[in-house]
Amino acid sequence: MSDQAIAQDKINNVDAKWVILKSIEAMGGEPLLRSINTLYTEMSTEMSGRPVTWLTKEMLPNKGAFQIIYNNRVVYEDWFNGKQGFEMVNGKKKEEEAAILKDKFPRKNIFNELDYLDTSIYQIYLLHEEKVNNIPCYKIRAVFAGADERHLYIDKKTFQTIKLERVMKGETETKNTTYYSGFKKYGDLVFYSVLTMGDGAEAQTVKITKLLINESISDSDFNK
Repeated sequence: MSDQAIAQDKINNVDAKWVILKSIEAMGGEPLLRSINTLYTEMSTEMSGRPVTWLTKEMLPNKGAFQIIYNNRVVYEDWFNGKQGFEMVNGKKKEEEAAILKDKFPRKNIFNELDYLDTSIYQIYLLHEEKVNNIPCYKIRAVFAGADERHLYIDKKTFQTIKLERVMKGETETKNTTYYSGFKKYGDLVFYSVLTMGDGAEAQTVKITKLLINESISDSDFNK
């Protein structure tokens, strides 16, 4: 088979799984992603015009914790231990309702890209090509086990996800949009360094200031 025929064959066989696999490869490869047991991320942003730090901690398979820190003080936090979720409100611990946590229970990986390949969690479909800020992208529809959807916009050149739409189903349908940029290497992992939530004047930009792999996290972070 000629080089041209091989190239054409690849084009003809592009599907959602192939695009996700290429995205995983662009991040550093599947073996690398599966070797990451914990992910610690510090991010800087502004809330009401004041600088704050967001701190997230993730541990396989689906544990997670989030804190908002202002003036070296934790002003909000929530965490999920794999079975139950809690938040600290006005200094009081409150258990979250299972309905709020429905997207956390089925997760099996820190990186959603790996979960997209698991048909027990997501069904994925390749849709039409779209442009994001004039960048041609593959658009993938990922239908979650809980019925909500994600629309992924993956750069056709770099295979990095540069836009994500979360579509929540309910009495009314809501959609949240996040943009990812500033991709760089953290060790062997290629990851965004800037995310922007929303569009226009209401958009909020968050910058990663520290990302640690397989360190600074323990089970006690999710059991308080």
